[in-house]
Amino acid sequence: MLSAVPSMPSTGDAALAYLRRREHLLVRLQRVNVALSRWHEREADACLPGGLRRDVPTPTLSREALDGLHRMLVDELGRLDGTADAGRDAEIGP
Repeated sequence: MLSAVPSMPSTGDAALAYLRRREHLLVRLQRVNVALSRWHEREADACLPGGLRRDVPTPTLSREALDGLHRMLVDELGRLDGTADAGRDAEIGP
């Protein structure tokens, strides 16, 4: 008896999977950018004279961890889009 041959995903299914993965990565990248902005706000506040400083909470993740996540997400987006080298230019973001 012949075993069933797995069917190839349709072009529409592949496109939908690509779009879902890309959207998921973009949402994560946006969250990382928001967290990096909190670090920027904290660092800018530290430069103000004592009387002008606000109580800016310390972000949960370290700046180094966020920088690493940002790099990984940009690299993954570049790989997914087939522009892995161009992804390095997008790293300059916030």
